[in-house]
Amino acid sequence: MQYLISAPPRTGKSLYVVNLIDKLSKKYPDRLIVTNIIGMNYPGVISMTSTINKPADWRDWPNGTIFIYDECHEHPAFSSDDLLKELWIDEKPYDERISKINARTDINSLEKKNLIDSVNKERKMALVKKKEGIYDIARSLTLHAHFGFDIYLITQDVTRVNATTLAATGRHLVLRRLFGWDMMFIYEYYEVQKYFAGSTRKNAISIKLWFYKKNLYKYYISSEEHNVPKTIPWGLVFMLMLLVGVVYTAYTKWQNGKFGNKEKAAAVEASNHNNSQQAEPVWQKDENGIDVKYTASGAAIYRTQADMQRAAELKAAKPPEGQSLSGQQPITGQYGYSSQNDQAFAYDVRQPYATDYAVSYQVVEKPRLAGCMIMKNNCSCYTQQATKIDMSQSDCKRYMSGDKPFDYFTKQQEQRQLQQAPVQYQAQVQNQQSVQQFDAEYFAKMQEAKKQGLI
Repeated sequence: MQYLISAPPRTGKSLYVVNLIDKLSKKYPDRLIVTNIIGMNYPGVISMTSTINKPADWRDWPNGTIFIYDECHEHPAFSSDDLLKELWIDEKPYDERISKINARTDINSLEKKNLIDSVNKERKMALVKKKEGIYDIARSLTLHAHFGFDIYLITQDVTRVNATTLAATGRHLVLRRLFGWDMMFIYEYYEVQKYFAGSTRKNAISIKLWFYKKNLYKYYISSEEHNVPKTIPWGLVFMLMLLVGVVYTAYTKWQNGKFGNKEKAAAVEASNHNNSQQAEPVWQKDENGIDVKYTASGAAIYRTQADMQRAAELKAAKPPEGQSLSGQQPITGQYGYSSQNDQAFAYDVRQPYATDYAVSYQVVEKPRLAGCMIMKNNCSCYTQQATKIDMSQSDCKRYMSGDKPFDYFTKQQEQRQLQQAPVQYQAQVQNQQSVQQFDAEYFAKMQEAKKQGLI
């Protein structure tokens, strides 16, 4: 295959070609490698010379040869410029023939002129033939693959290479050095790119970053050993830093989203577990020596209904420590309710979430568990008045699973309603009797007043 390598001066194209020679010599140890790179001393590589009058011809080498020609735009067969203007041939044989013609005495001057013109025509044709032979070096490039040749042509400017040479090219490598640093980008194309710009970069079939191998400088003579001014592309540095920042931010958010939820869920579960452990009530003795345990909300739970009634009776039998507005016993603590109606609860409607007020009201209802609900994996329980109960997640989910706790206050409430019903009925009857008695007395007084003539 024929390769065209193009790069501006001091890009490192010769160093890259030496790197290719190093790879090819190891990959194809039996193939002949020839090149015109100045000072080439790589083991096994043959150096060749080329001039305008006698340019190098790849056809002179055995089949299967790897032919590498540096600065191919200076080869008269490959250049788009006419480099054969100064081409010359050995004219000594033609001059000798003309001298012999002029020395003849057996012909007249007209015949001598015709013979000399014939010699000059041969001289001119010989020069044309030599030029065409040089041009055939490029014309025959289309046949190089038939004989197993691999040809590498190196140039600084693609436009300085003629169309015949470019037509036989199978790969085009464009080399570009970055900011004077010891590295370059290699753009590979299927077709020759006469002009390289930002719009042509996207057409590359491959883009590689190649770093200079300074150990290869010893195999040839090059100006690459001299220092090249290096610059820092601050705009590119800023863009790279910005890209790194964006990638880091995205990665951090992804990590937090992937593992943060698990850690958060584990922390919430641990907190719920601790809360459930802390909220687990234990049996203890109350002030009357009765077994009782208190929930997180402060509600007292007794072992039996009898214990609860006994505790209520003992509390009711105690002398009051103070007197409330309603004549009831004052209540202290966060939850001011009991199983009896003789105890008051300090409550101010203006501050519904506060406790312990000077104004007290009679407690008429106890908080009971009315129901629970689960929303977004969070379980909440509420009383019959839709107030939220401070209940652990484990107990809440246990309730939602169908394991309903025993309600100690349901029967007592029914009994209270039954007990209150006769009392209310009796009061209503007494009121009716009082009204009837008042009406009878009023009627008798009216009759007495009529008899006395007062009315």
